[in-house]
Amino acid sequence: MSKKLLINPRSGSYIFGNVPQIKSKNDIIPTGDIFLFQGKHVGPNRGFGAIHIWREHAKEMAQIGLTSFDEVPNFVSNIVQIGTPLYFGDRYSRKIRLMAVRHVSGTAILECIQRNDGTIWSIVTAFSGTNTHGTRVGSVR
Repeated sequence: MSKKLLINPRSGSYIFGNVPQIKSKNDIIPTGDIFLFQGKHVGPNRGFGAIHIWREHAKEMAQIGLTSFDEVPNFVSNIVQIGTPLYFGDRYSRKIRLMAVRHVSGTAILECIQRNDGTIWSIVTAFSGTNTHGTRVGSVR
């Protein structure tokens, strides 16, 4: 079940946006659609997707009136949407990660996943903080 896709309540589709291809220093950040998986929570700061977001950040969500797991896609869609700035620091081990930071809503961490059918971006986590790290490299399309 961890790979089950959740629907973006803004669009009614599984896609939360698109990362454009970006050249940043010596790295090429590949284009791909952004998805929210049901995911899993392994422990503090370990996991991905909606279950991980809920277990780590339910209190933050409650502060803005989102009080159930089913509202995680709403929380994420308030952050990851067309125009949200993208920041790139360093590679996270072998994976490429970006920060999507919407200063009125919070931050989402996106991880690049190379698959046989192309590149996608998975929402690892989302939270209310808006401190940026790295260089702004573009925006969600």
